[in-house]
Amino acid sequence: MKSLFLALVLTAAAWTCAAAETPAEASGFHPLIGLGGTFGGTTIGTVLFTNGSTCNIHAGGLIDVYGGVEYRYEPKVAVQATVGYHVDRCNASNGDLRFERYPIELLAYYGLSPRFRAGGGVRFVQDPHISGSGIGGGADVKFNSTTGGVIEGEYLLPRSGWVQVGFKLRYVFEHYQLEGGGPSATGNHVGIFGAVYF
Repeated sequence: MKSLFLALVLTAAAWTCAAAETPAEASGFHPLIGLGGTFGGTTIGTVLFTNGSTCNIHAGGLIDVYGGVEYRYEPKVAVQATVGYHVDRCNASNGDLRFERYPIELLAYYGLSPRFRAGGGVRFVQDPHISGSGIGGGADVKFNSTTGGVIEGEYLLPRSGWVQVGFKLRYVFEHYQLEGGGPSATGNHVGIFGAVYF
């Protein structure tokens, strides 16, 4: 999945160069990249530092980066497919602990005005796991891949040349189950994102 994500980013970069040579309106296809912060979900890991402070890892946190492509059928209707890397992490000088997963999202949008659109769809989360390095190197907790739902609103700035920027507020519904059974975790979270469409 990591190599798939890298391939997608490289493809998006190639499409970006192509987009610089042709008007964006010439095609309904638009490569995109995005980055956001997410907040929520069950606490699934806690790191205790030597000074007595703690750091919590949440099933809905924290940084989500993605790339993909959008197809705009008309000004009001669009569909989008992306693959991403979503991680919450606690860092220390002698190691770290992190919750990593690789979401694939299929979304549809409808324009409510020339600048604002609402969307939603399905989110397939691959290989969710907790791992660590250094003092946290013994951590190895795996969850089953899962399927969740997404609802979001996006405000699109006017296109500048061959680039358009959007700002998203979203809510994700998802649930994680440990491999082999046992306790489960709610990954429901709120996200604030910025996206660039080429």
